[in-house]
Amino acid sequence: MSKLTGVLAELLVLAFFAAGVVATPALAQEKMTKKTQKATAVKQGTIKPIVDNEKVKAWEVTYKPGEGSEMSERAPRLVHALSGGTMRRTTRDGKTKDVVWKAGDTRWLQQESFANKNAGKTVVRLLVVQPK
Repeated sequence: MSKLTGVLAELLVLAFFAAGVVATPALAQEKMTKKTQKATAVKQGTIKPIVDNEKVKAWEVTYKPGEGSEMSERAPRLVHALSGGTMRRTTRDGKTKDVVWKAGDTRWLQQESFANKNAGKTVVRLLVVQPK
């Protein structure tokens, strides 16, 4: 009976070890999800529609310091800075990157997912033009 007890104990230890190995990435992912959710919990910027027709959609977005946008998939678009500042982007994996806009900057941006937050002390105003 003691040999059977030893084998069962060994199997139990292996099972706990395997469960720990499997659970660790899940816990890390859950932690990253919470971090991403926290980064996206910001007051929303103001969006002013400019044009929306069969060929193009355009809007002006204004972010006061601390304001931003939730995590979302953004289509390819042209962005022109009407007034500059620093926007902090948080990607789905929780990584952050500061993007500095100067008034007059114009950039073509590819499709991407991120949350945005005005991390500076100035109001950021962007003109966004998205082809349909």
